[in-house]
Amino acid sequence: MPIRLAQLERQFVKVNPNDQYPIHYGARSTVAAVGSAMRYAEQGYRSLYVDVLRELLEGDPHAFSILSKRFAAVANKTWDLLPAQVDEQNEREVEASREVASFVRDAISAIPQWQTHCRGMLWGNFYGASLRENMWKRRDRDWMIDCLEFVHTRRLDYDSQFKMFITDGSGNSTGIFPRDPQWEGKFTIFEPRLSDEYPTREGLGRIIAFSMAFKRFAWRDLVVFVESRGKSLVDVTWKSGENPQAGAADVAAAETTAQKVAAGLGSVAHADTFSIDFKGQGSQSGATASQTPHGTLIDTCDQQNSEAVLGGHLTTGTQKRGEGAQAETQSGQQDELTMVDGGTWDDTVQACIVRPLVTLNYGAAIAAKYLPIYHTKVEPPEDDEMAMKTVTGLVDKGLPIPTIWTSDRFGIPHAAEGDVILAKSGIAKLYTAPEEPEEPEKGAPTPPQNQPPTDGTTDESNQPAEADAVGDEGT
Repeated sequence: MPIRLAQLERQFVKVNPNDQYPIHYGARSTVAAVGSAMRYAEQGYRSLYVDVLRELLEGDPHAFSILSKRFAAVANKTWDLLPAQVDEQNEREVEASREVASFVRDAISAIPQWQTHCRGMLWGNFYGASLRENMWKRRDRDWMIDCLEFVHTRRLDYDSQFKMFITDGSGNSTGIFPRDPQWEGKFTIFEPRLSDEYPTREGLGRIIAFSMAFKRFAWRDLVVFVESRGKSLVDVTWKSGENPQAGAADVAAAETTAQKVAAGLGSVAHADTFSIDFKGQGSQSGATASQTPHGTLIDTCDQQNSEAVLGGHLTTGTQKRGEGAQAETQSGQQDELTMVDGGTWDDTVQACIVRPLVTLNYGAAIAAKYLPIYHTKVEPPEDDEMAMKTVTGLVDKGLPIPTIWTSDRFGIPHAAEGDVILAKSGIAKLYTAPEEPEEPEKGAPTPPQNQPPTDGTTDESNQPAEADAVGDEGT
């Protein structure tokens, strides 16, 4: 089905006032509430699920940090359009593939806030899906994407066949199924498949939601604990020498004095014949939050969330001695997750933006043959020190390595005649290109090799060996 030109410039999904009134659970954000929202999402209704995930995220800076770290690892990388693979011997095809790639590269670069939209849509890894509406505009003779319009993920629901549709914000479909061929080129849809599940059960949010909820309970109880036990308690004990008993007037006077000298703090006045003590872990004087059950639960939840999002927790917290090597290993594992996310995002841009741009401006035939490849450079950088040792070793073994290639590989401009360069000793000097050895003129006599000595002696190196001489005589 061809792209419908009449609907490219029209905006179909407008902001709905209902998006201003999401559900806030507050104290009702229990594990049961999270489970209920998940069940609604499994039936295709995602608004409650998105709302509860967002509320849990707002109360969990650690989860927000590790999620942002994972998505920014893709959004902050540079990207490029690679020309389509064609016959390199055919200059016409090579030029055509480069022209198409250059056009698409410029068209995407002209989209306002492209990197911001990239980072925002990658949150679909958390919520399960994200979407933008492509707003096209005719410029001269070209179709270009004028901007991307934000569509809240809470408005993305699924029908009984797991087909995504856009709601009006209150659960009613607007009649738009973004993946329907009639909407080709009109929407950019990011639906990651992290666990090979139905789309209603996808996203990192399902993996860490309960851990975030448990952490929320621990924070709430810890705050109550700190509020009740964190303030100093003024303890006035009656001591009267011969009379150990304190009268009501004495106790009242002592309590009044305590409240005056320690306003805002709790106070108690009693005779020294009895005392009050608090029992239980964490109630002792000087106990810190990390020594309480609440602190232990919070640390455990943080570690589990880091394991789920980044593949390890040693790169997100204070490292203990001896964990440096393990943290470096886990950092390498995070590179693998970044490459997976980058590949998923590249596929989305390829299908929803690159292909429509080429089809609209060059035609379906050109798109089938010269479609460029959108690529985010998420591969981990090479170790320059190791590469330099490898190049040096190959040169020592006699492999001829072009200096131009070496300069390009390490990002060092190729030296030209007269440039000031650093010498091996570290002192700057003018660069002089090495002279090429002179070739002998055609027809010039070749200098004789192994000339006999001029002093009349015999050069034994040119004489046959004794065994060879005997053999010659025998023949």
